[in-house]
Amino acid sequence: MHGGTSPGAPRGERHGMWKHGRRSIEAKEQRAAAKKAAFIAEALGLVGPKDAQPAAKPERPGIKVVVVKREPGDGGET
Repeated sequence: MHGGTSPGAPRGERHGMWKHGRRSIEAKEQRAAAKKAAFIAEALGLVGPKDAQPAAKPERPGIKVVVVKREPGDGGET
């Protein structure tokens, strides 16, 4: 029979396929609450689009970018 006292696999860490909990019910509820709080803060004018700047990418060590500006007649053209 379906349902009853045992309606499926156990939830959370008791489940055999449990990995990290990123998609657990609790994690989804936390993300929804944070999203709702951000929406309310933006609606009240506490934060705006200018406050939501992406984080700067860290520079990769060991890689340097060199920009060489050539003038006409430097011998760089053929």
